[in-house]
Amino acid sequence: MKVLEELNMFGLLIFGLFYLKVTATISMQDGIERTCYANNPTQINGTQPPNTTVCPDSCSCQYCRRYSAHSVFFPHEVVCTKVHNTHIPTASIPVDVNVLDMKQNYIASISADSLAPFTHLQYLYLDYNSLQSTYMDDHIFDSQVNLKILHMDFNRGLINIHKAWFRNLVSLEKIYIRHSVVE
Repeated sequence: MKVLEELNMFGLLIFGLFYLKVTATISMQDGIERTCYANNPTQINGTQPPNTTVCPDSCSCQYCRRYSAHSVFFPHEVVCTKVHNTHIPTASIPVDVNVLDMKQNYIASISADSLAPFTHLQYLYLDYNSLQSTYMDDHIFDSQVNLKILHMDFNRGLINIHKAWFRNLVSLEKIYIRHSVVE
């Protein structure tokens, strides 16, 4: 009987791996092939909280496999590039987002509430927007204690960078503000 149970478990494992592979998409980014999934492959299907399965219109939301020195992990990536957003669509972005790509939109301001739910955020791309220093809240990054990389290149309205923005960014490793007019 125990052998039969082990065979059934083995069959379920093989089916589960096959199912994950079938639901995966292969994409190329920077010449590197990446395998991405619509649902978190480290969780049993159907057990994800509902606020992690939403996705903004015209955006791509996937868990893409990445490697570190000692492990494989699946950060939740939300890509909303060139979708003509004038603001960050906070209500429709999954709360477990790790990578938020909002490049090439029309975002001029960011309120304190725009990024507050995204405490797992590690990479934020705001390049090629219309960000204006005068319209940026002093507390925009207060909840982003895990943010490592911040891209704000090519935002001509970024004239001043406020110290208050960085008060809680204890994990920040790099910030990019090239081709802006910061004084």
